[in-house]
Amino acid sequence: MKTKTTLVLALITGLASSAAFARDAEFPALQDNCKKAVDIVTNKDLALMKELFLPLDMPDSMYMAHIEKIHHWAFVKPYTGINNFTIDGVRWFENAQQAENETVQGEAIDRGLEEVVWVTYSFDSTDSRSGKATVRTSHCQFGLKEGKWYMYNLLK
Repeated sequence: MKTKTTLVLALITGLASSAAFARDAEFPALQDNCKKAVDIVTNKDLALMKELFLPLDMPDSMYMAHIEKIHHWAFVKPYTGINNFTIDGVRWFENAQQAENETVQGEAIDRGLEEVVWVTYSFDSTDSRSGKATVRTSHCQFGLKEGKWYMYNLLK
């Protein structure tokens, strides 16, 4: 009986490892897409946003209003630009709708996401109010829906 239990545990561990490996292989693409978020904000690139973002039933003018809002945040107040943008890590929520993190769980349920990945980033800037150098750290959020990864936040 002990041998059978050991075999089952080995199989489960192997399946979990192969699932984790499969996701690890997707992380570089999600990290690249997080970097593209900077391009969306900097260049006010609606086409790129619609390519990466979770599809929403709204007119282009609403997408552009959101891009403009984030552009203002990153380049006018409270920051004066995005400099030295770096990826600092990745956090994967495999079963997002039942995640212990309430934010992840709520967003996954609301958006119908199966899995969630947070790509942590940082960038240097200047605080527009004080003129002092500052570092902003946050994460790009991605969700797996119907077999495709989508971004669902824009740097903020």
